[in-house]
Amino acid sequence: KDCPACGQGLEAIGEEISEQLDIVPAKFFVRRHVRPKYCCRACQRIHTAGLPAQPIDKAIAAPGLLAQVLVSRFADHLPFYRQEEIYARDGVQIPRATQAGWVGQLQVLVEPLVERLAEQVMAEPLVQADETPVPVLAPGAGKTATGYLWAFRTGPFSDRQAVLFRFSPHRNQDTATQALRAFRGVLQVDGYAGYNAVLRREGVIEAGCFAHARRKYFELWQATQSPAAQTAMAQIAKLYQIERDCREVSIAERAEQRRARAGPILTEFKAWLESTYAKSAPRSALAKAIQYTLNRWKALARYVDDGRINIDTNPVENCIRGIAVGKKNWLFCGSEGGGHRAALFYSLIESCKLNHVQPYAYLVHILTRLPTARACDLDSLLPWNFRS
Repeated sequence: KDCPACGQGLEAIGEEISEQLDIVPAKFFVRRHVRPKYCCRACQRIHTAGLPAQPIDKAIAAPGLLAQVLVSRFADHLPFYRQEEIYARDGVQIPRATQAGWVGQLQVLVEPLVERLAEQVMAEPLVQADETPVPVLAPGAGKTATGYLWAFRTGPFSDRQAVLFRFSPHRNQDTATQALRAFRGVLQVDGYAGYNAVLRREGVIEAGCFAHARRKYFELWQATQSPAAQTAMAQIAKLYQIERDCREVSIAERAEQRRARAGPILTEFKAWLESTYAKSAPRSALAKAIQYTLNRWKALARYVDDGRINIDTNPVENCIRGIAVGKKNWLFCGSEGGGHRAALFYSLIESCKLNHVQPYAYLVHILTRLPTARACDLDSLLPWNFRS
């Protein structure tokens, strides 16, 4: 090439490289299984090599497509009709009823794995629990009823990070009692009475949630600009600053720092609460907020002496945030059975997120392995054991 300035020949002296991020859209392809056929001249019989075990027998969908449908539905919160439209743009017709049927058939396949995950969660010394409402279509009524997805998460400082979901058509204590029947240890909850039967059981210790206590003062401050509410929030903020400072230390060191730094703050805070409550109108919003805190003080302060306990239940609430997004998109579960299936796949996908595992790769892996897996193989298929 010639120099644009003087017209003389140019000599290569190196190169400059610039990069742009681009994408190749996902494409469908046909996976062919070519199986040799043999004939026996002696007995006049034909023999064909066996087809590899499939997650859904005789289905057109391979593990990769099934994993895509599951991730789109339970991680990206796309209802089946939207997936149908997306696939149609690529020239592939997968009706929403077909997708729903696939998910229903996969329930049988993954249920033993989720039950094994449940055993691991309930064997932990600390579990956080919370619940969220989900609309469920009432058959024949053309209306929706309210069901609940209950979440049970291992502690954020545990070596094993997992969350288990259970579906129930109601919010009474039966679901928590059944799900936690084998649990012994610290149960961290927000004060909902549905856990009372479990908390009365021998070997179960209650821990409270300071985020819920703070929320009452925050709502009061927003409504009235109450100086007392602001004082309570300032005291709780000091406790959270200590948590930020000791988040990365060992369990023993965390407990030691809490006792030394948070202990005196809690003593002062409780004295202020009792003094302020005595001067407040009995039925005022401030009195109710303080009464909530004092009634649960023992459970709220329990985290100070145990480095395994988080100051609040925000970690388990974070696990159900995706469900709140999903409800806005898919509007309702089609049935109680759909609620139970959602609980299964949310358990696996949300546990993948806690272990920094890519959900699609994990689901392809287990859908390939589970058709031939034995009971002794299930532990190796749990999310925290997956290696891409």
